[in-house]
Amino acid sequence: MYEMRAECDPAKPDFVLMWHALPKDSGGLTLCGRLLPPSPAVAKPQDAPTDRYCPPCIALVAQAMESAPR
Repeated sequence: MYEMRAECDPAKPDFVLMWHALPKDSGGLTLCGRLLPPSPAVAKPQDAPTDRYCPPCIALVAQAMESAPR
């Protein structure tokens, strides 16, 4: 099972959330190798740009789902 956790994307000047995937009980280590602290609920301003998803994390989740038994 995976958890999605957001952080403010440091590469963007505006308030943009970057979502990462991490295994449950990973201690905050994402699939792409970033260590994220536990995050409180993040309130996004209404005029904020669309959220982004971390491409390496999402690719690894997709790969795991494709290889999972059906």
